[in-house]
Amino acid sequence: MLIPRTPLQAYLLDTAEPLADASADQWLTGCVAFGAALERAISVIRIGTALHGAPSTSIDALSAAEGGVFERERQELHTLAVEYVLVAPGTGTSTKDVADGADGICALARRVASAAEQRGALQSSYTLLVLLDGLSSMTSPVEYGRVLAHRARIARKGDSLAVAEGLYRRVAVLAKETSSDELRARALIGRGVLAHSKGNYPAARRCYTQAARSAKKSGDASLVRHAYHGLMVVAAKYGELGQAFKAGWLAFQGAAGDPEAEADILINLAQLAFDAGEARAALHGFAAALARNPAPWRLLPALGGAARAAAALGDWSLVEVCANRVDTFDTSSSFAYSRAVALWDVARAFAVGDQGTSALAFATRAHTLAITYGFHELSLESERLIEASVETRRRTQSRNREPARAETRPVIDSGGYTVLRRLTSLESPERVLALL
Repeated sequence: MLIPRTPLQAYLLDTAEPLADASADQWLTGCVAFGAALERAISVIRIGTALHGAPSTSIDALSAAEGGVFERERQELHTLAVEYVLVAPGTGTSTKDVADGADGICALARRVASAAEQRGALQSSYTLLVLLDGLSSMTSPVEYGRVLAHRARIARKGDSLAVAEGLYRRVAVLAKETSSDELRARALIGRGVLAHSKGNYPAARRCYTQAARSAKKSGDASLVRHAYHGLMVVAAKYGELGQAFKAGWLAFQGAAGDPEAEADILINLAQLAFDAGEARAALHGFAAALARNPAPWRLLPALGGAARAAAALGDWSLVEVCANRVDTFDTSSSFAYSRAVALWDVARAFAVGDQGTSALAFATRAHTLAITYGFHELSLESERLIEASVETRRRTQSRNREPARAETRPVIDSGGYTVLRRLTSLESPERVLALL
């Protein structure tokens, strides 16, 4: 359950389970220090605002050196806070300049909260965002709406759905009061994800469709991307593959200029192509994602997907390249879930070619990671694959092995095939994988 906590309490909860990243403890300690600095800054700002300018002793209190992770962000926070209290309401500064100062602090805190979110430290991320309530009366409505939308997303990821729903309602109210297309899009995307998580696909589609219109009006490419990504997922659930591919391509275009976002959409498009029996397009899509040199939590799924697509095409040299690259992540404790899934995907790729020994080796390592870190569904799936791999080694042809592709291909309209052709033209898998 995600509720307001102190930075230290959030840290203790985030570290209660085994850490998937070897540097996570040091990193989370830095997050606690930033949270403490944020609390101190907000306190000084509120005092300074009440006194129409903070006394020098309060400003000096912001200068405590912390060192370590997030030191740059803490120094930036110190600078923003000092600038704010020196132009606090009552000092003759315009309301806009005062709001801009508070907005800068919120934007900085959201940046650190996003880093915490990406590491899976949801308690720490949520805590930083809750602290910003202390600046709500000084922040512009649009920036505060961004804070609330971010909080709602973290709450959803932490399975606090009722909390998320309430926060998205507040974002929608702010959107209406300020006539903000950006906030309206954020609220609609969030409500779409919640509806999707409950299996209410018609409601999710309505929300994403409306969100796409508002996002375009706002000019925020990231919101356009999220809206079309949602439409892609819903269309795929309905079996409307042509619509799914077209929405996915629009999402990819919305990610232009952001390599990580592009890689994320390409992986999803490639997986959709693979599930549709279009292994060639899938392989090119995964290769295009790898060409963007994404972070490990995207690089590993792309490698696993590329291995499975190459196996479906019978290109075992590429399967070996992907397997060897995944191996380079297998000696540390970082990115446990992404590594486990990649190992499992490579095992499934080898299982396609009746290579029981290799499939067993990779499946066993995936299973070990899944058990160690409590990835229950993956542990069950990898256990089944281990059993099938043992059987494959006993017989030349295993009845349990995974087929290279579906016997009956789903129907894809001309628009969908246009996207598949575009996907295939992006990168050469042989060239990309040779550079890994």
